[in-house]
Amino acid sequence: MYELENLKNFEYPEIFKKIEVIIQEIVVEKRIKEALRMINFLEEKLPIAQKELYLPLLIKLKFLTFSLFSELEILDFFKKNLKEILKFSQEDILEKVRSKIISLPILERNGFKKELFLVLREVIKSEKIEYKEVIFLVNYLKISSEEEIEEEILIKDEVESKLFFEQSEEKEEINQVQQTEQIQQDKVMKNIKRPVFESSKPKTESVKFIHRLVGPIEEIKNFTLNEFRKLGNTPEEAAHVIEEKINILEKDSLIKKVEGIKAWQNTEINKLYLEIGNDSLKKNISVSEVINEKINANLLTLTTNEFEVITDLNKRLRF
Repeated sequence: MYELENLKNFEYPEIFKKIEVIIQEIVVEKRIKEALRMINFLEEKLPIAQKELYLPLLIKLKFLTFSLFSELEILDFFKKNLKEILKFSQEDILEKVRSKIISLPILERNGFKKELFLVLREVIKSEKIEYKEVIFLVNYLKISSEEEIEEEILIKDEVESKLFFEQSEEKEEINQVQQTEQIQQDKVMKNIKRPVFESSKPKTESVKFIHRLVGPIEEIKNFTLNEFRKLGNTPEEAAHVIEEKINILEKDSLIKKVEGIKAWQNTEINKLYLEIGNDSLKKNISVSEVINEKINANLLTLTTNEFEVITDLNKRLRF
C-alpha cells in the first residue's frame, strides 16, 4: 500500500512516473476505493502548472469510477474530456454508459440520454472532432432512446451522422414547444377539483393503517427537499446528517455504501441539483440565475447555498 502524502514535487519526472505506475495498477486491478482516493488527492494537491500533464492519468481514474458519478458529473466529464475519453475502446465506453443508464430510474433514462447527446453535439462542434469518432455512441443513444430496430437507424457514414445532428436540433425545438404546452395543460388539470361522492350509509368500518418498515437505503432515497431542510438548522448540518447515514452503511460493506450513494443520487434533492446544473450548462448562465428563474416561476428549487453544499457533499460521497 502506498502513502499518498509521500508523493510530492509533482514537477519531477520520477514522481510522475511513480504515480503513473500506481494508477496503472489501480486501473488494471479495478480498485475503486483507491481510485477515488487518488482522484481526490490529485485534484487537491496538484499545482495548476501540472494539471495538464496529469490530466490523462486523472481521466483513467475517473473512467474507472464512472458508475459512481452523478448524471451532472458525467455530462461535465464528457464535455471537458471527450477527446481523451475517445482514446478508450468503444466497447469500454459503451459498457460504462450502458451501466450508468441501467442504474437510473426508468423514467429518467431517456432524459439523461438526450442530455448526453446534446453534450456530444456541442463538443464535436467546438472541438472540431470528426463525426465518425463518435458515431458508435450516437448510434447507441439514438437506438436506445427511440427504441427502434438497430438495423433501421444505423448511421453508416459521416454525412448521415452530420444530418442526424442537424435534424435533432429541429426536433428539439418542436419538443420544447410541446413540453411547454403539456406543462400548461397539466397546470389546468391540477386546478380542476374532482367531485367527492359520499355514501348515504354510515361508515361502520374503522380505517386500517399499514405500517411499512423502511431500510436505511430506502430512507435515504425517499428524502424530500422539505425533509432535508428539517435535518439541521443549516444546509451544512443537513448534509452532514446525510453523509453520516451513508458512512454508517460502510460498516456493513462497501457495496452497501455504494447503494446508499446511488439512493442519494435518486433523491428529490439531488434531482433538483442536477436539473439546476443542467439548465446552467444549457442556457450558459450562472447557477444563481437559474435558481432565481425557478423562484420567479414559483417552482420547487434549491437555494444557492443548498446547491453549493450539495456540490461539496457529492464530491465527498465518492469515497
